[in-house]
Amino acid sequence: MAPVPLSILRALSLPLDPSKTNLSVSGLGSGFSKTGRIRARVPGQHDASEEERQYFIKISPDGKEMFQGEFASLNAIADIVPGFCPRALAWGTLSEEEDSVDGGNQGYFLVTEFLDLTGGSSRSSRNTNKTKETSLAYRLGKLHSTPAPPPPPPPGLSENSDSKDGDGKPQFGFPVPTYCGDSRQQNRFYPSWADFYAFGRLRMILSEAEDRQGPDKHLKDLVSQTADFVVPRLLGDKHLGYNKKTGQGNGVVPVVVHGDLWSGNASRGRIVGSGNSKDEEGVVADVIYDPSACYAHSEYELGIMRMFGGFNRSFFNEYHSIVPKTEPVDEYEDRVKLYELYHHLNHYAIFGSGYKGGAVDIMVQLLKKPRKGHGNPNAARNGPHPPHPPSQPRAAEQQQQPPTGPRAMQVIPTPHPSFIQVAKPYVFEHTIQECLAATGVDPQREDNVRISGVTWIDNVRKALRLPVRTYNTACVYYHKFRLVHPDSQYNHMDAAAAALFTACKIEDTLKKSRDIVCAAYNLKLPPSEQVSPDDAIFDQHSRGVIILERLMLEASGFDFRNRHPQKLLVKLLKQFGMKKDDEVGIVAYCISLDLYRTFAPLKQTTGTMAFACLELASRLLDAGLEDVEAGRGYANWKVGRAEVMETLLDLLDLYTNHRSSTVVGPEYPLEAFLAIRIPLNKQAEDERLPRFTNWRDTKHTDVPSHDRPVNGTAGRHNKGKGKGKGREIAMEHAAAAASSNVPPPNPLTPISANGEKPGSGDRGRDGTVRFMLDIERAETEKKIVSSYFKDDIEEVVEE
Repeated sequence: MAPVPLSILRALSLPLDPSKTNLSVSGLGSGFSKTGRIRARVPGQHDASEEERQYFIKISPDGKEMFQGEFASLNAIADIVPGFCPRALAWGTLSEEEDSVDGGNQGYFLVTEFLDLTGGSSRSSRNTNKTKETSLAYRLGKLHSTPAPPPPPPPGLSENSDSKDGDGKPQFGFPVPTYCGDSRQQNRFYPSWADFYAFGRLRMILSEAEDRQGPDKHLKDLVSQTADFVVPRLLGDKHLGYNKKTGQGNGVVPVVVHGDLWSGNASRGRIVGSGNSKDEEGVVADVIYDPSACYAHSEYELGIMRMFGGFNRSFFNEYHSIVPKTEPVDEYEDRVKLYELYHHLNHYAIFGSGYKGGAVDIMVQLLKKPRKGHGNPNAARNGPHPPHPPSQPRAAEQQQQPPTGPRAMQVIPTPHPSFIQVAKPYVFEHTIQECLAATGVDPQREDNVRISGVTWIDNVRKALRLPVRTYNTACVYYHKFRLVHPDSQYNHMDAAAAALFTACKIEDTLKKSRDIVCAAYNLKLPPSEQVSPDDAIFDQHSRGVIILERLMLEASGFDFRNRHPQKLLVKLLKQFGMKKDDEVGIVAYCISLDLYRTFAPLKQTTGTMAFACLELASRLLDAGLEDVEAGRGYANWKVGRAEVMETLLDLLDLYTNHRSSTVVGPEYPLEAFLAIRIPLNKQAEDERLPRFTNWRDTKHTDVPSHDRPVNGTAGRHNKGKGKGKGREIAMEHAAAAASSNVPPPNPLTPISANGEKPGSGDRGRDGTVRFMLDIERAETEKKIVSSYFKDDIEEVVEE
């Protein structure tokens, strides 16, 4: 427990006696700040006894504007629907010397009522444990059916006010800037909702994305066209809120919206121990938190709710019984998609290219709809800010004119086909090296990042008591993810968490993302300081895990076929006269866990992995299993000696170079593994077994197969014989390719029917990415479609 900073005690009018207050600070924070709970004992209001007060606190060294925005957002919601969110009580500066918390520097704080979460959430109206008035749909409907207050009169000319007449009418915006994630939203006031959304959201977040991710002309053109054409068509002042047939309506009235209401910012709980609003305390109801509020169209809230899901049909039915869909009702789905676009762009700005495809798909879909006024950007727009004159849309219109002259005789091909990715149950070594080269992975760091991620998965799955099959699947998904996405784009621990989260679903050992993040966090803490998964400090991180889940599935090609060598290993032990509890069986089982720290599970069959683990255990313990070491029984499981040898050498490379990071390695000296490798290298050379099976070296295709390096060697006269040079040579090729100016294409990138491949981050730009398991069907489709892309050239001789 830490002392409460004096500036916070003064802001809350709490006793300055340090014995009556304490602060429990969680070091991880909530993504952008540290969080904690304040407990204080104060004199009772009705007798001489003391009462306990509880408060929730956020602390950040640079959170001044963020906390100011959250303070205003929470109170704007609580003023309309008391108890729907914790009320903000104070925010300010930690300005005194004793205000350093956990060794931190001077910063800022935000104090709110303490919200005791029960862990449930009402995204459905079918919950008998609550009344209608406490449901999320009812409370959100009440918030969205109450008009927002008019903007405060600016002193002079405020940066957040665009109104000069001060007529007192509600406008779209917010009195202070707010943050959605860590993206700053200026929130200046506009009389026109179309203008606010076009300039205050779409163009604003585009500028933020360009600052963080770099310029992207294609994306900029799409956003500009959407702001100039789609926004006026769907949200125009004389259109939104009016019936198309009768022309009757009242437009839209600004209401207070949460602004970031995904499923992770809604739960079920009660406000406790603040002493601020007794009528709200103790009532268990659906609640929301971490808002990024503004005065907006009520349907703006639904964009992020649709983006991440978690709210079912019964929720929306109850909600729309309170807040009907805005006219024109037939454009409701398009409007929600348009509002969802902002959050895709925001996540692209924060997290990178994983969200760009979703934003592009939405804009392309909306731009295909007919434009009101034939593309006139001023149609249905009456706001004070004229749109920027678009140049690209007009060029696009000219290109759409019907061809004349000789062009009219040309056959126009059908639309570009979708990209196809066929699931690959096996990824061989040459493909792995090409992927690493394409993603620009540093060969010197690759092993460390791979092993660190698998170690993280192993530690967390043990803490959660997950079976080994979940561990196997998680490691495979982690490896496949890294072959497609560069390590520079994602933290390897985030990728490992997402892989474990995905594996839990596939193997039917369900765990919430919060459970996984919490288990990893608690591994570093003593039992007395461990926290529960419902703690607010896990909101941001658990959300990031959910975000990466889709990329995990895409990287795997939506292939849910997995291999588990441990089951077959037990059968082999029985076949060769041993029990699973024998020392050989235990060591072989531990080796099978270490095997997933290599790429072998991507390359080999279940039988190959099981035989390799059993043979290495036999050689380590000198158990004398001659039948295993001689390869008897391979035929029954369709296993070859070359594949087993490759797996054995992959394991020995791991134990030789990273012995301390494995399960079995620390139990044996380095010399034991070197002694095993010598006869294996000799056998590989004598039998001319390749170091990597199914190897396809595009740089040395002219070398006869009988002259290529064999397993454990780099040629017949190699002086480094027995040192495992094959992988080093492959890694050198990858490093050379990665250092070139133009990275090679990633072999796991989906291709179109005519052989084209999209660039990095271009998935979905020219067509949909489809994932197929039947490779024959994919080949047949490509042959049919490719006929539409052949150029027929006829030579004409002029006399």
